[in-house]
Amino acid sequence: MQTTLEKLALALAKKHNVNADYDFDKELGKGGYGTVFLAHNKQTKEKRAIKVIKKDSVEDPQAFKHEIEILMQLDHPNIVKCYDVYETDDFVY
Repeated sequence: MQTTLEKLALALAKKHNVNADYDFDKELGKGGYGTVFLAHNKQTKEKRAIKVIKKDSVEDPQAFKHEIEILMQLDHPNIVKCYDVYETDDFVY
């Protein structure tokens, strides 16, 4: 039987550490699904909100994976844009 962590292997996720690309500036808030931080890209200096989600808190891995895939395709002025996804053994960013 697969574990929750194995089920979340995201094809679109970058496998290197998010800290290689972003500096985290401050915490913006916490919710039931994770913590959101203000960060900036080290190269472009663009500011981004980065949500940190602990994998073992995801109740439906397939629905979670599907939601990320949809967010990566969306480009609408009234919907948050997902620029990058990073995945470690324990977290999705």
